Amino acid sequence: MIFIWLLAGCVVVALAFLMPGNSVDPWPPLNAAGIAAAVYLAALFAYTLRPPVPQRRRVITIGLSVVVLAGIAVGWLGIRDTTNYQRRTLLKIHGVIMRGIMQAQTSEYLDVVQRFHAQKAAKKLTLAEVFKQKYPNAAVGNNVYTPCDTWDSLRVFIAAMSDTEITLLMHHPYSRGRDEKFVSYTGRKGSVQEHLILTEKGLRHESDN
Repeated sequence: MIFIWLLAGCVVVALAFLMPGNSVDPWPPLNAAGIAAAVYLAALFAYTLRPPVPQRRRVITIGLSVVVLAGIAVGWLGIRDTTNYQRRTLLKIHGVIMRGIMQAQTSEYLDVVQRFHAQKAAKKLTLAEVFKQKYPNAAVGNNVYTPCDTWDSLRVFIAAMSDTEITLLMHHPYSRGRDEKFVSYTGRKGSVQEHLILTEKGLRHESDN
């Protein structure tokens, strides 16, 4: 009988853990498994403490069990809240770092304006033509950023391009921005996105999220 109870407990907790499906957040399956474990223990106590176990022993055992389970629940919730706080804080820090990287990257595109004004030929190229010289794949919707490694997820998309003005959107899918509901250029919600506008007069930088 003990083996059957142990087997049933393992099955119930495992099924509860798998119920939330492919959740990115680990806490929903952990919470489900914790609740299932608590229900299982309550059923196990009810079975093992049934008569002829003396009533006094039942009351003491149930009382101690409730105190222990309540302490575990409080600790569980504390760990969950701490973990979620650390996660939010790390995402904010990552967003600040990514904004710094994006600002450093703007010098690459300011160089296009400098090249445009450095032309000495009688017939000068347009700003878009100078941009295409530096970025041969330049077209609206294309990513002109070359990642430095496989882990580099930064993207710089051309949102609009004319002879005198080029609009770039710098986007990182895994960095959290200020507004969680903001929809980025790629359709992802809450991501960091910066806005660059190149003109013949220089570069204008705006923060979208």
